[in-house]
Amino acid sequence: KEAIKNKVSDAQLELHTLDNTVAVKKNELMGLQETVHHLSKKVDDSNKANNEILDNIRLKEKTLIKIDAQLKSGKEAWDRAKFDKEKEIEITLHAKRQEADKQFATMQEQTVSKMMK
Repeated sequence: KEAIKNKVSDAQLELHTLDNTVAVKKNELMGLQETVHHLSKKVDDSNKANNEILDNIRLKEKTLIKIDAQLKSGKEAWDRAKFDKEKEIEITLHAKRQEADKQFATMQEQTVSKMMK
C-alpha cells in the first residue's frame, strides 16, 4: 500500500512538473507569437513605406518624362523658328542683293551714258 502511495505521489509530482513545463512552454510560445506579430507589423509597415517610396519614384519618373517631352518639343519649336528666321533673312538678303545689283547696273549705265555724251 505504501509503495502504491509513493508511486501515486511520484506520478502526481511528475504530473505537476509536466504541468509547470507545459505552462512555461505556453508562456514561451505566447512570447514568440507576440514577437512574430510585432515583426509581422514591422514588415507590413516597411512594405507600406517601400510602396510609398516606389509610388513617389514612379511619380517623379512620369514628371521627368513630361518635362523631357516639353523640352524636346520646345527645342523642336525653337529649331523650326530658327530655321524659318534664317530662311527669311536669306530671302531678304537675296532680295537686297538683287536690288543692289539693279542699282549698280543702273548707275553703270548712267555713268557710261554720261561718258558717251
